[in-house]
Amino acid sequence: MAGENQYLSELALECIKNMIVEKGMKPGDKLPPERKLAELFNTSRAPVREALKILEYAGILYRKEGYGLYIRDISATDPIGKLNFALTTTSKTINELMELRISLEADAAYYAAIRRDENDLLAMKKTIAKMRDIHLKDRSDKGMQMLQHESLNFHRSIMEATKNSVWQSVYGQLLSLLQLSRQYMTARLVSRQDPLGDHEAIYRKIEAQDAEGARVYMKKHLIDTKDSYNAIINEDNNLCQ
Repeated sequence: MAGENQYLSELALECIKNMIVEKGMKPGDKLPPERKLAELFNTSRAPVREALKILEYAGILYRKEGYGLYIRDISATDPIGKLNFALTTTSKTINELMELRISLEADAAYYAAIRRDENDLLAMKKTIAKMRDIHLKDRSDKGMQMLQHESLNFHRSIMEATKNSVWQSVYGQLLSLLQLSRQYMTARLVSRQDPLGDHEAIYRKIEAQDAEGARVYMKKHLIDTKDSYNAIINEDNNLCQ
């Protein structure tokens, strides 16, 4: 089933975060081994391993070779409180982040339509071509993740087309927060939507320099994404309990 492996990894990630909060674990504390966590969450080791990799990559955990994984003390180097955010984020927090993303990207599409040049259009077209190829040839979990990756590249290319470096910086921070919070459930979101069709429609508006049309289409696309996210949250309710 498309998205099932991604779903299990996301659920394991949420369960690990809940365990850290409920046990009052602090920086320097050691996590139980992978096998023990799999038993605790009644799942296989593969999704637990993937969830631990995500937390390690995000800088929340660190590995001592031969000893295991520990919670990192990042308070001195992380001004936005990455650890606290990742552990305490709620569906309300992510909805608030999505509201910000809708506003930010709708206006970005507007200005991209006005300011885009041929290089910007070429970058968008290449990304859409890659998405179309994946959409036709690979509907596996890996394919859905690749599709999401190219989708984010498309959105970044629109930010580039605004020619506004501050906007681009803020957008990068926003995506980082969304990815920390439940890792944004990439494959499951993509499997519920038609990002290729949406992106093609947005591209046509930007290409035609229809600024208002680009804003309207981008806003609708991201509202649909937010609605899909909330549907997934409702399905996952209490699964870790």
